[in-house]
This record gives sequence, structure tokens and C-alpha cells, in this order.
Amino acid sequence: MADRHIEPDTPELRARWGGFAFTPAWDEKAKAAIARYPAGRQRSAVMALLDFAQRQVGADTRTQGWLPIPVIEYVASYLDMPVIRVLEVATFYTMYNLVPVGRFHVQVCGTTPCMLRGSDDLLAACKSRGISAAPTVCLASVGDRAGVRRAHEHARRVLERRSVFTKHRGHQRAAR
Repeated sequence: MADRHIEPDTPELRARWGGFAFTPAWDEKAKAAIARYPAGRQRSAVMALLDFAQRQVGADTRTQGWLPIPVIEYVASYLDMPVIRVLEVATFYTMYNLVPVGRFHVQVCGTTPCMLRGSDDLLAACKSRGISAAPTVCLASVGDRAGVRRAHEHARRVLERRSVFTKHRGHQRAAR
């Protein structure tokens, strides 16, 4: 699994994100997500609110978004939860970015079934072109070999179109 670490909590980070609050549009979505749960179970909306917060940060930074500590604290306060509980969710699921990422965020599965299908070749191809690709848990259904094959074939096609993937299954391909 990918190395999961949190961006250090610095004065600069606090200055930039300390005043984070949902915009009216995201606040409306957050309230709608919370309303889906019965009384006393509103904290179950934590994953949705983390996603909304990450998307808002992404819109503000014109990136894929990420979750700085002040934003995680805001979500915890919004749901009246201990910060550590929200942090546990954010660090467990790889869909949440804990450090700043770029406009395009490449993740490649690093599990054994996917490595057997060529994910290590995808990682090497990305790194050889200076693209930072993060190994992660499976993005397809590990139990479904066809699903894994489709996911990796799709990734290979995308990388080929982007002139990144230069070698696949022993066949040399010229970079475009």
C-alpha cells in the first residue's frame, strides 16, 4: 500500500486553510448528505463531507484537491466529532489526498494481482517520464480478474495516448 502521511501542520498551512468553511453550494450538499442519516447517526456522513471538502479545496487550488489538517478539523467540528475519528477515515481511504497533488493525480494499484497484470510496468513508465504515480490499493475489483484487466488496459491506453507508456509486455513502442 502507498505510504500515507499527512502534510505537516505549519503556520503557513494554518494561515492558508485555517479559515476554511464550506461555500454555500457545498454547505447545501453537506446538509443534504447529513439529512440522509437518522437522528444520532449524522456522523456517518463523514466520508461525503471529506469528499466535499477535498473537492472545494481542489476548486480553490485548481488541482485534484487534498485535505489539510485545518480542513479535517473543520469537518470534525461540522459533524461534532473528535478530530481523530475524522483523521482515521481520511488516512484509511486512499481516495482522500493528505498532501497537495497536482491537476492530474495518477494512482496505480500495487497489489499482487495487479502487479501480475502489469501495474509495475505502468509505474515504471510513469516514473521514466517524470510523472509521479502513487501506488495504491486496487482501483478495480481485485476478485474480478476481468475488472482488473479492463482497468489496466484502460490505463495503458491512456498512457499510450499521452506518450508515456513506452514498453508493454516486452514490445518496445516509440514515444510519440
